[in-house]
Amino acid sequence: MNFVAQVEDHLRDLGAEARKAHPGVKEASERAIINLRSLQTQYVAAVRRSSGNAQKHPTTALFQSQDVLRPFLLAANYSDADYELLVIALDSMQLLLRGDAVCSDDGAQISRVLVIQAWGCAGTLGLLTNNSAGGSGDGGSGSGAGSSMAAGMIHGITGMMLGTNAHHHHQTAKNKNEATTTTASQHRHPSSNRSVKEDQSIALKILQTISMLVDSNSVKLTQDVLGSCILACLILGAGEKISQQSHSSMITSANNVHSAKDKGGGAAGGAAGIVRRSSFATLNQILSNLFEKVNDVIVEGKDDHSGISYMLSVAERTISDLCAIIDKHSSQSLQTNSLSGPFSAAAKEGLTPSPTTSLALLDMIFKRGRAGVFQSIQSKQINGDAQEDQISSFPQRLMSQASELVISILKAQYSRVYGPKISSDDHGTDTSLEATDFCFFYFAVTISSSVLMQQLPSVQSGARMNMMCLEIIKLLVSFVTGATDAYHDSSDFEDGYIFSQTERDAFHLEQANSNGRGGSAPSSRGVTSARLSQESAEPHISGSIISSKQLWRAFLSLDVLNRLVSSCLEEVYLLDTMTGQTDSEGSSTITLIAGAASDFATISASNREGILHAVMSAHNDELNAATTLDVKESSSSDRLSIDGQGNWNAAAALADKVTDASGVGSSDIPNCDAGETSWMAFKCILSMATSLKLLSSERASAEDTTIAEILSGSFVSTITLLQHY
Repeated sequence: MNFVAQVEDHLRDLGAEARKAHPGVKEASERAIINLRSLQTQYVAAVRRSSGNAQKHPTTALFQSQDVLRPFLLAANYSDADYELLVIALDSMQLLLRGDAVCSDDGAQISRVLVIQAWGCAGTLGLLTNNSAGGSGDGGSGSGAGSSMAAGMIHGITGMMLGTNAHHHHQTAKNKNEATTTTASQHRHPSSNRSVKEDQSIALKILQTISMLVDSNSVKLTQDVLGSCILACLILGAGEKISQQSHSSMITSANNVHSAKDKGGGAAGGAAGIVRRSSFATLNQILSNLFEKVNDVIVEGKDDHSGISYMLSVAERTISDLCAIIDKHSSQSLQTNSLSGPFSAAAKEGLTPSPTTSLALLDMIFKRGRAGVFQSIQSKQINGDAQEDQISSFPQRLMSQASELVISILKAQYSRVYGPKISSDDHGTDTSLEATDFCFFYFAVTISSSVLMQQLPSVQSGARMNMMCLEIIKLLVSFVTGATDAYHDSSDFEDGYIFSQTERDAFHLEQANSNGRGGSAPSSRGVTSARLSQESAEPHISGSIISSKQLWRAFLSLDVLNRLVSSCLEEVYLLDTMTGQTDSEGSSTITLIAGAASDFATISASNREGILHAVMSAHNDELNAATTLDVKESSSSDRLSIDGQGNWNAAAALADKVTDASGVGSSDIPNCDAGETSWMAFKCILSMATSLKLLSSERASAEDTTIAEILSGSFVSTITLLQHY
């Protein structure tokens, strides 16, 4: 058969290539060929039996044999193996994995040799010295993932408090320490003797093999196997180093960034960039595969090796590790022994994904979980035994961890944007920190959205989660009210401005929209400020009179709040009932959301320029809706809503850039469209009214006070908004 012929050819080629340098590999290849022929005889007999007795036709899984795999493992076990030998070994492992011809316990051996070869490739490609490069790069090839938001924040504060000389002293100490650490790492894991081009090819094959190993139906996916696969990805560029100095997390990895830039123009730099981006993609894929396997275990019982409890435990510890990486970076307490899940193997080698990468991975897991394992568990019939209870509480345990992390991030972000300033000196701020800081908030908001939309439909299932959901909502509201206060305190605020019909007619809005159609779909940014100024015969209108930090956080928060009142209005109302929580003035959560959205939409558009921005964005939204297919909840994994399209696309693009190893700086942060943000706030009130109308049609009972109480909480804010516009 073709499979057997391919495996035998690989074994012959491996023996011939290893004949002089590695005679042990040649002998193992010869023994494997004998064993393979024996297995082929068994396979032929099994085929005959199945034909005569109408049994299931045997598959290539019958060729599972440690003897057949061993020569390929031996070849890949040599850190100094030449290129041709490794290509044969890796291609052969992939062939066996595709055919499910690997024994269930041999995944550990395959992942072990992949780590050995990853270290060699990383040394040649310069990835060992650049693993922590990121964030502050100039966009050159291979500049790395974003640095820790918290680390950058502390660095800026330290620089302001201690001054430039102190900063230089700590940076010099860090450089010496990193040089020592790098030397030790290179001594333990020497570079290969292969060329840059060869090691680029080997590294990409390693990543391909990792994906196949984690996705394999025959290999037992233990925490050790998963941990080794994660380690290999981090070695090949998806990770950064854990600092061993108490102050080193305060300093951005400027030296590593410069090193990456220097390599960017050469062969190593270009190859490193390609491998690094592939390592990020592979890390994302293997964690996605992990949760798909958990889903298969729960729904279809596909896993014959690991019990449900074990798979749930591995998945839960994966989430715990990611949360710990982010949280402990913020508190500067991440150590090589801080983790206990699949990322612990990498932590012991001094590597973890960056906090921004960890947030992006959490975001991916929760988005896919809503349409995957979480939905499967929600629809599963629970019979009440211990294992079923463990399954049913699995989403709650994961969301609880994520919620605690999100609350911590949102509180820190609010303090950073609206808290007291330590110094008027801006030294050390508004650098690459701004981009990673932005992405921290972006991912915190998208994870919040996934958690809230998953939890609120089952609002009666857990008091602790209800309290955390309520706190997340109120924190999101605080970013809207903070931006509203900034607008109100600005010199451009006009109390009592009225956008009259005369003003509207002078703007030639219909003509502007007609020009915007042009026989094709509008651009993601819709009608720009430049067109706005042309159509209104006015000077160019600035995007916003408040800071971009404040406006972006208001927009992203409003996006989530809009979704909540669109899909879960009653559940948001029930949160107060279930938790017995109101604000200090006795206002309900519905009242807080409605008041925040109404105030922002009104005050941000308190003058002619502001309201023209909002009106233009409203008409752009109408054009986009006319040319965009309806986006269902189950397929909206890449965006929060179809409103605010220009802002959302710009935010998502920057987050992708920070987390896919592209260097970014503060100049890469796009301006937030003030009109789209005002319109998003307006839409929040409209969505609330629409949901209330739908709810009232479903609740005909006169005894039901839900409608009246929701209406009471939102009525004043709605009237205020409509009067202004």
